[in-house]
Amino acid sequence: MDAFDEKLQNRLWNRMFKLNFDDKKSLLMVQTFLSSDHNDLTNQTFYRQFLDYPESFRSKILGQLSENEQKRYFNIAKKQQESLDKIKIKDPQTEQEDFLLWHLYNCGKIQDKEILNVIQNQNLKERFLPARQSFLFCDKKAIKGEVFLAGCQKVKDSTFASLMWLNSFKNIVNFDSYLASSWSSLPVQIRQNKNIQTAMDNRFDLMYRLACGGDTSALNEIKQSMKDDYDDFIKRLMRPHKDGDTSLHQLCRQGKKGVLKLLEYLPKEKQTELLNQPNDFGKTPLEMASDDFCRYLDQKSFVRPKEEEQLTEEIVPEVKKEETVQVLPQKEEKPLRPFVSATRYKADKKKFENNPNVLKGMEDKLKELRSLSDVELNLRSKKESKIAFKSKMSATGFSANGNVYRLGYIVQDGVIGVLFVMTHQQYDNELKTNGQLDKNAQNFRQQIHLWRIGRGGNPGH
Repeated sequence: MDAFDEKLQNRLWNRMFKLNFDDKKSLLMVQTFLSSDHNDLTNQTFYRQFLDYPESFRSKILGQLSENEQKRYFNIAKKQQESLDKIKIKDPQTEQEDFLLWHLYNCGKIQDKEILNVIQNQNLKERFLPARQSFLFCDKKAIKGEVFLAGCQKVKDSTFASLMWLNSFKNIVNFDSYLASSWSSLPVQIRQNKNIQTAMDNRFDLMYRLACGGDTSALNEIKQSMKDDYDDFIKRLMRPHKDGDTSLHQLCRQGKKGVLKLLEYLPKEKQTELLNQPNDFGKTPLEMASDDFCRYLDQKSFVRPKEEEQLTEEIVPEVKKEETVQVLPQKEEKPLRPFVSATRYKADKKKFENNPNVLKGMEDKLKELRSLSDVELNLRSKKESKIAFKSKMSATGFSANGNVYRLGYIVQDGVIGVLFVMTHQQYDNELKTNGQLDKNAQNFRQQIHLWRIGRGGNPGH
């Protein structure tokens, strides 16, 4: 074809397409043409002639091409300034139509930027079309993080469009778990929209999936959004799932202290009732919790059975006025071990200077670590360390304002080196960034060593 001029090419295509209007012959001609590269003029002539076919016929032909031939057609259409989100193909097996761009993306034939550009330029008025006819809202067959979040960003200001975008992934296996794991990354307009929250919980068990992932921060955000419908929030939190487990079963099993915030608007009697709701095996959330977690709840006066309250009142002796109270000498406190502050820790601490609860939590946790004996500190450090880290960095947790935070530290020459303070979610995210925390910890060990032998460094206090 490249050897012929435009006029002759048009004549040849006219003869082949118009005089041989047959499925099999047309498919063979298109396959033959797209099996190799051609110059721009030849491609343009072919494309113009091919557009004379009815759209339904074109989608049928394109659906029978190989992925490489489809990709070559896509490149030709792109050069002709074609609206790429309009090109459809028909699956010869199922007779279902799909968009060529989504199909090629799912096959890995085009890069993210190709589809991100199209998503960005979508006209949201198409949300009023049936979902299958809309490029943005048609049923998806695969999911990739960057594209999913780009779509969320595009539709965030419209509740209806947001629901259509999220529901377009409903046929993807395990999308419910993916949605929960990605929830904190979604735009705030979606995360804090009560209508979207309840719709996603109805369709994808959002609250239970968040509980399975231990994401009490996201659950607390939903609670705040549903504050005026708190009873509905509690009903959703306590809805039985696999084996009769509720979200509370999952959170107590993991020892998530954020349950304090989730149930804070309930009287203690109701809290007790929920924490003693059995699953299909007769296990209550409290029975699935560790002894340490149950003690924590007890210390917070979160749940205390009436029998225990009565017993406590009975055993408190009444002190008569004439009796003199003997003051016992206070036990001399053991001096706290020294600690060294990393630059990262100082910066993190400064971020929370307007949050006294977090500051107190980190100070209490640090004081606790500094008061441990050598044996206790070593055992604690090993328990809270990541085995894969060369630096043997550890992270201990504490709760503040319904969130879980991580205080990072290392033990070096009897000194505690404090590395960072961040939310548990931030900690999990940073663990995935090529071991940067591990490198920081290794460098900090050297700084502690230099300080210990008197060659510099910050001694903390």
